[in-house]
Amino acid sequence: MVAEGISLPCIILLELNMPIMDGWEFLDDFIKIPNNSTKAVPIYIISSSIDPGYVIKAQDYRMVSNGLTKPMNSADPLKLLSAGGNN
Repeated sequence: MVAEGISLPCIILLELNMPIMDGWEFLDDFIKIPNNSTKAVPIYIISSSIDPGYVIKAQDYRMVSNGLTKPMNSADPLKLLSAGGNN
């Protein structure tokens, strides 16, 4: 849970394959945060997999804006930030 007064990031770059909690579990928990501001936080999935199932599953999460494939070049995250996450 997020405590009152804690600000959320302006953008989230989410790796799906993480230890302990994977990206899907993160998304499931993120939507439970009682804060209307979570809807304004664009989330970009980052993965080295080109599994079409990931794209289909990501569509179930409205806050997922898009996906990026690894390896990324150094300009990819900068483009997202300069666009304000609205890419």
